[in-house]
Amino acid sequence: MPYTERMANVPRAACPEIISDFESEGATVTSNCDAGGVTCTITAVFPDVAALAVNEPAEISERRDDGNLGLAMAIMPETPLGDEPYLNQFARSIKSAAETVGCSARALAAIAWIESGFRNIRNGTGSSATGPFQFIPTTWAAMVARYGDQHGISTDMITKPSQQSYMAAHLLVENTESLKRLGVLEPSTLDLYLAHFFGAGAAGTVIEAEDNQKIDKVLLAHYGDTERGRKRVALIIKQNRGIMTKPGGALRNVSKVKAIFRRKLDSALDEADRLLARGTH
Repeated sequence: MPYTERMANVPRAACPEIISDFESEGATVTSNCDAGGVTCTITAVFPDVAALAVNEPAEISERRDDGNLGLAMAIMPETPLGDEPYLNQFARSIKSAAETVGCSARALAAIAWIESGFRNIRNGTGSSATGPFQFIPTTWAAMVARYGDQHGISTDMITKPSQQSYMAAHLLVENTESLKRLGVLEPSTLDLYLAHFFGAGAAGTVIEAEDNQKIDKVLLAHYGDTERGRKRVALIIKQNRGIMTKPGGALRNVSKVKAIFRRKLDSALDEADRLLARGTH
């Protein structure tokens, strides 16, 4: 099943670079950028998930979620695709979790879209991440230890989308408070997704970094320029090449990495709005 990413209201000056990035990631791109006007709409269709999962395991192992969810994920047998009852239930769980825990349902849904396209899937890169919010077992266990009793959630429920919504809501609140302690006094939705992706500590360093700094240097400033720190940064870059490096392999600077995340988030917020509209069905 192909994965489609659509961006609306893109400033015309930004279109060529965005189209080039999509094409470098293997997408077929269409746009109305030649039609005139201040902004345009770009649609990128990435390759078929099933075909990639069967025929190109090496490619999957080298590319984490860099916008093409299909390259990074393997769909669980129980995951419904385009299943209206499932999407309605997932929307209700996000709204309920956000209201109960005290966070933005829109931000929560956007994170789920970026991580999994709202699907209950496991990561196909060798990572143990699973579910719509892509929890790894250690993070899940830690969240359940802190908050599971409040909601009747146990560690064996990691593959349950509704239960993941509650733990992801708590994680969003934790990340918000952590960023505030780090000096990001009013975290934006982009800041919160960076915290979800990198962890709050590393995200705080990325958020405050100069735009022209290389992303590896910024991450090393957080993890430490030690053998252990260098290995950690190298692993992050390896698992996220589509975000951290240019098509030729050169490392991106912070401004470009943030721009990629912002591009993903803009599209995800549109999808979040559509999902949450289902929550009343």
